[in-house]
Amino acid sequence: VSLYNGGTFATTAWFDNLSIRRVNAADASEIVEENNYYPFGLKHKGYNNAVTSTNIALKKTYNGKELQNELGLDWHDYGARNYEAALGRWMNIDPLAEVQTNNSPYNYTYNNPILFNDPTGMIGESTNVIKNEDGTHKVVEGGDANDGDDNIYVVDKEGKRTGEIIGKSLTSHSFFDDKGNAVEGAIIDTNSTEGQDFINEEIIAADPSLIEYMPNATGGEKLDFKTRDVENRKEGTTTTQHSYRGSKASNGKIGSARDFGNMGAGIVAARNNLTWSMSRAGFDGLQSYQEGGLATEGIPTQKAQEAGFKIGTKIRNNNRSRGRRKSTRIR
Repeated sequence: VSLYNGGTFATTAWFDNLSIRRVNAADASEIVEENNYYPFGLKHKGYNNAVTSTNIALKKTYNGKELQNELGLDWHDYGARNYEAALGRWMNIDPLAEVQTNNSPYNYTYNNPILFNDPTGMIGESTNVIKNEDGTHKVVEGGDANDGDDNIYVVDKEGKRTGEIIGKSLTSHSFFDDKGNAVEGAIIDTNSTEGQDFINEEIIAADPSLIEYMPNATGGEKLDFKTRDVENRKEGTTTTQHSYRGSKASNGKIGSARDFGNMGAGIVAARNNLTWSMSRAGFDGLQSYQEGGLATEGIPTQKAQEAGFKIGTKIRNNNRSRGRRKSTRIR
């Protein structure tokens, strides 16, 4: 559903077995536009409401993209490229076509709009890996962590994508450092669940209190997951690469050890009845203490903590609904 309300245009779309439905409304009681679409974005004919408004927000149609209907072209403006929904094809070459040599630059979302999207009209560089002989993968480069593309792509020795995707990153910044650079050399093992095992067994099942968790989650202590077994890391692996080693989460996504450690912090905070703002202040306060001055944690850390906080909130609410309450009083 897409709603237009007093200058604000928000977009949420859902698929059923026939179409995507979009509703634009001036307020909650007045529907001024309703459009129905085939999966690739072609508008159904015959029963959609006609709109004569010149409001630019009402020109945002399929996927929230502005419809360019000058000269009768009816192309959707995705930014880097223009999209023709009648054909399900881009009308311009992808600016990053050279890294997608196994796929036509004119294909829209690999011809699968149900599973994939392309929010900017430019296949994101995201995270690229090469396959190791032992079946693991090594991060070799990354583009813009904010490009909306969380896929992890396999590339060959020349840096060209093979078309294989090993999964999606747990967060947009899973294999990026605080400066937005990919952590090259980090090893991803898609057969490993060590990060999820840590969350399940040492965070969710053990359910540590704040006073138990805080002194044990930094400085290489037992709940500082990113540094676990650092002394046994493979020769040639840096401590940073070790802290970004990747494993699979329960939802099938792939997170770094740093992700899982910070998710643990978010889960503990939520289960101990802290609000997100309180948690954020506490996390940044600890960072400031460690750095000896006012500081804010990096985006990769914050993203993973927030993901964990949502999990912890759900667990806390489920426990409350069953009549289980946890005291957070510190004696």
